[in-house]
Amino acid sequence: MTTASGSETEVEHYLARVRAGLRSMSEGEIDDVLRELRGHIEERSHADARGVEGALQTLGDAAELARMYRVENARSRAARGHSPFRIMHALLVTRWESVPSFLAAAATMFGYLWSLALVAAAIDKLLEPSDIGLWHVPGRWWSWSVSVDGRGPAGASEILGWWFVPLGLIAGVLLMLATNRFGMWWIRRVGRSGAIRTE
Repeated sequence: MTTASGSETEVEHYLARVRAGLRSMSEGEIDDVLRELRGHIEERSHADARGVEGALQTLGDAAELARMYRVENARSRAARGHSPFRIMHALLVTRWESVPSFLAAAATMFGYLWSLALVAAAIDKLLEPSDIGLWHVPGRWWSWSVSVDGRGPAGASEILGWWFVPLGLIAGVLLMLATNRFGMWWIRRVGRSGAIRTE
């Protein structure tokens, strides 16, 4: 039979392992998680014939539980802020959960990079107008290219001119907004299926 002091040591050891796994969370958030877990362990240990040991078994592995809390924390931060950095952080935290999560993180990163590239190209057009543009080779309907480093293909003509600036800015902003929406949709979708349960 485990003594009261032995049970307390067992709980503290478990919570210390959870705390070690809660990196990237603030001290206040970590304290909230540990307070919640401590209350759960106390409540469950009275209801379970195995006491503290049974309560800890219902929680599962400390490192896995900490990972679930980190993921949930990143998702809730993204939902509160909707910033690209928070969305990417939440997606990167969950990227190895499944192949679709990895693909969603990759697609979101791709969307953000392209939106930044479009905005940067539109701004660069103001500085180097002859090097940036949408190029087309006359007579070849399939031959379209965007060039950001020197003139386009041989024989191609730049067809947008200064319209490249507003169109590039608009396209970049729209792609950023669409990527944000996709990222938040995925975070909410995965969040519903992977909620932490300590009941």
